[in-house]
Amino acid sequence: MSKKIDLSNALYTEIHKCTRCGQCTYGKNEAAYIPLCPVNTLGHFFSHSAGGMMQIARSLYEDKLAYSPSLKEILFRCTTCGVCEANCGIIHDHQEIIAKMRISCIGSG
Repeated sequence: MSKKIDLSNALYTEIHKCTRCGQCTYGKNEAAYIPLCPVNTLGHFFSHSAGGMMQIARSLYEDKLAYSPSLKEILFRCTTCGVCEANCGIIHDHQEIIAKMRISCIGSG
């Protein structure tokens, strides 16, 4: 398997834990589902959220997706504000995974 992103087994396992619940984007129940993620607020698509980026990372790792100009744009829109990590009760390494995708993206040309 040709990996387009350098992830440890632990990080790859973290990606699989994403249940697409939306807490990374809209917060926990006490946030009343008010949009919190600035990237998702601009993009309005699941791919513009930490959950979407976890699915992108999985697809890149499994060699089911290639870097493209639109994918690069999504990855570099993330402000790394940390709202995803603060609200997700499952994955604690969103920003590290996004950083690794950015590094791989730059190396892809």
